[in-house]
Amino acid sequence: NIRELFDVKLFLRTSYKTAKTRREARSGYVTLEGFWEDPPGYVDKVVWPNYVEDHAFLFKNGDVEEAVDGPACESLGIRVMPQSGEENMTKCLEWAYAVVEEALDDI
Repeated sequence: NIRELFDVKLFLRTSYKTAKTRREARSGYVTLEGFWEDPPGYVDKVVWPNYVEDHAFLFKNGDVEEAVDGPACESLGIRVMPQSGEENMTKCLEWAYAVVEEALDDI
């Protein structure tokens, strides 16, 4: 499991609405292969189903739109971003920085 290779594990949760809004607001981006633009329906057909499949185990009853399963995340050593960071990338970054800084201080 690749998760075991990380010293600090952060989970930056999102909602369907936020993921769709952010992804569809992008005009595209540069990749190693060239410029990528999401095809129509990409969020609904690819992005969101993969998010749900990959992260359901972190949520109560596997529902990614509901509460995070705190004990499950804690047992895996996963720190979960406060919900206030979901809509505010500055708060998200500040939280993540503080977690990493704390881990470095513990070394």
